[in-house]
Parts: sequence; C-alpha cells; structure tokens
Amino acid sequence: MLQPEAMKDVHGVPQLIDHWLVEIKPGKVDQTGLYRYKLLNSLQGAVRTHIRLVLKPRARPLYMFRTKAELLGAIREIISIQKTAVEEKGILHRDCSLNNSMIEDDGNGEGSTIQLRVQLITVGSDCLAAMVKNTLEVGQAQCLSCRDRSCSSSQKAVDSIATPEHSLKHASNSHVVSARLIIHRFEDDLESVFYVFIWICIGYRDPLGVKCVFDKRYNWLVHKWSAVTFKACNDEKTTFFYHSHAHKFEEQFHPYFKNLVPLAVEWYELIRNKGPSNAVTFQEVRDLLDKHLAKLPKELSPELRTENPQRTPTA
Repeated sequence: MLQPEAMKDVHGVPQLIDHWLVEIKPGKVDQTGLYRYKLLNSLQGAVRTHIRLVLKPRARPLYMFRTKAELLGAIREIISIQKTAVEEKGILHRDCSLNNSMIEDDGNGEGSTIQLRVQLITVGSDCLAAMVKNTLEVGQAQCLSCRDRSCSSSQKAVDSIATPEHSLKHASNSHVVSARLIIHRFEDDLESVFYVFIWICIGYRDPLGVKCVFDKRYNWLVHKWSAVTFKACNDEKTTFFYHSHAHKFEEQFHPYFKNLVPLAVEWYELIRNKGPSNAVTFQEVRDLLDKHLAKLPKELSPELRTENPQRTPTA
C-alpha cells in the first residue's frame, strides 16, 4: 500500500508511513467475510480486510475544529488540495465526506497548517493508499457526500482521469453487479465539500466534535441526505437545489453557527444559479470563504459543556 507518486508532493495529502493487517487470532486476519452471510446487492462477493495505518502528520477530523475560523480555513485548504489534484495532477477526489476531511493536529489551535486525509485508487495500477483511521469499513457519511449516490462503498476513491474536466467512475477489484457509468466532475467534489460544511453546522453545536441530539419529529436536511437508498438521496438533493431551500439554514443551523448562515446561503446560491452547464470553480468558492473568514471575530476554543440539549428548529 503506497502513496501514488502523483500525490506525494501535494501539500495537505498525508503520507503513509506503515500499515499492518489486524488479526483476530495468530495467523487469522480480520475480514468482513467472517461475519457477514450476505452483502448488499451492489457489493456481492466483496470482502473487506481490517487494516491499521500509520500516517504522517497526525491529524484530527474536521468536526474537531477549535474555532469557526479554523473550520473555514480547513475547508478552504481542502478545496485548494482538490484544485491542485485536478489541475496539476489530473486526479479527482470522489470521496470528500465528513469522516475523511482532516485538520493537521499541530497544536496551535488556529488551523494554520491543514491536512486532508484522502483515499486514492489509481485506475490501471495496483497502487492503493487507503487513508482510513483503522478500518476500511464505510460510514453513513458516504450518502451525504456523494452527489451521484450511485457509487458503492467499494468505489470510495480518487480516480486518475484523462483530463481535468471529467472522468468515468470505475468499480474496485471487488465483484460487483453491473451498473451504468457515471460521469463525475470536479464540481461534484466541490458540492460534496458544501454538504460537509452544512452537516457540521446542523449536526454539531460546539467546537471539538460536540454533537447535537436531534428532535426526530422534525425533518432535518442531514437526515434526508442520508436516506437508505441512493435514489432517495438523489431525489432529496435534486429537490434541494431545484427549489430554493436557503431558509432552511436559518432554521436548522445550531445557534453557535448562526453567523455562518450568510456564507451558507451565498455558497448555496452560487451552486444553484450556476447549474450543470456553467460549473462553480475552485477559485469562486475559495474567494467566498476568504470573504467570510475576514469577517469572523476572534474566538477562543470554549471548554466542552456537559449539557446536551435536544435540538428543535428555530422556526
């Protein structure tokens, strides 16, 4: 398992230092095939192996930000990394989600140096760098971040592409059920970053990963985007942009993130007004983030609070 040569010099992509297979007993490697009688239809025949990785530098998940300025700065850096990968390396990320966007844990509390943890598959070679915490299992955030919602968990990857503009998605080496080819473009990755940002502002209530407890009687956006089927996710996200939902940010953002609502609305309208024929660019999103970063007041990282009130909509 090696870092693809094309990405080794990209700032923000962590380096794989070491890895090992996890054994449940001497000589027996931990694999999902030992536990699962039948996998999902799109993953029939697929078996995942439990692997632990050592990466450098040390990083923490994006939702463990210390201040809102650090959060936005990290998101900006992730977009910069995507821009470099596409424009200079011809690589699409294809898996920007809540659980694989990271902040370098350098201890300064301001996010001055940011890292993105990525998962890479270089098509046509045996070079695989699976940048995961300690397992290749897939979390719920896959539906959240993947715009086309048709890729299976075995397709979580960054694909080598012939041109920076677009590529065709490919399955991994697992035995998969035939599916239609999906064109994935760089603007899909940019939109995924937007979903990650919105998820944090709705699903968290403080720095350092303090989650909200949702009132299940209310239709939260993030729950709609994490529907069980890919079709349901597709329908919800298509509707989200087809009909204006900007007011939802004011209603559903936790009070801690209220001063980020203007950013959310501008970013949302930027994607919505551009449309598929005139894609949002990396620079447009970076400029938008820079504008709102400049407006953020200085903020100290607060101590974690013990209370965890139930979330209810503000309107």
